[in-house]
Amino acid sequence: MWKHWVVRSCTPQEPFLEFGCARWTWTRLGKVFPEMVAAVLMPNHLHLILPKKEEDDTDFRKLSGLLGGISKRSKLRKLWQSIPAPADVPDKFHLRRQVRYVALNPCRKGLCADPLEWYWSTYREVIGASVERCESAVKLACVLGEPSKKFEVRFHGYVSADPSVRVAGTEFPTPAVSKIWSEESIGEILAASAGALRVPPADVKKQGSLRTLFIHLACRHGWRQPILLSRICGITPRAVHYVLNQPVPKGIEAAELCLGDRRLRREWPFSHF
Repeated sequence: MWKHWVVRSCTPQEPFLEFGCARWTWTRLGKVFPEMVAAVLMPNHLHLILPKKEEDDTDFRKLSGLLGGISKRSKLRKLWQSIPAPADVPDKFHLRRQVRYVALNPCRKGLCADPLEWYWSTYREVIGASVERCESAVKLACVLGEPSKKFEVRFHGYVSADPSVRVAGTEFPTPAVSKIWSEESIGEILAASAGALRVPPADVKKQGSLRTLFIHLACRHGWRQPILLSRICGITPRAVHYVLNQPVPKGIEAAELCLGDRRLRREWPFSHF
């Protein structure tokens, strides 16, 4: 059995409209609840599906602590409504439907046209478009008792066939193929790298995972001019060469999936970038 938690902010607060708050919360959510089956951050509330723990209020206390951290970070005293009791999800049939419901929440609220577009959803992990929780598809398939081979393709067909998206479903994303001459702009490559990491593109100016992933992805897709890449990243051409001499970073497959499908690199609709 599983539990479906829903927590809402007090009107008119919408904490997850702010990119920094959403990013911080998403990172903490994965650390506090590594066993989560599905989750999504909406502008003014969150959904979270967890395995049920018999006679244990640990999840309630962890969730309360997480919400307290968000309030402290936002410097708002009355940010959250009381946490209601979670709804029971009795079996795998209902769990499958609840995971789909969570993934489709942004579409049903008119915030995006396809669940692939929504940054703060475990659906991106299941599809393979995120560096985080890269084994999500295999784990979800196991929980649902389904074969893991091509599970993500079948599950996307099931989720996207909801009337809130398209009755016939939407296409499963295809990764971009590396080539000598680029068919994508350097801006698209940066957006794909940022989308795979769920960070603002402006972070490419900072030393870290986005800069490394962006330089490798750009080089793989026809942008091999160190001077151009150095200007975008705010570093020297020598530093670009140094990055390229390092092993290909974790997440390159997720970035190429984002590069191959614009739904996965759509700009976060409420962010500043």
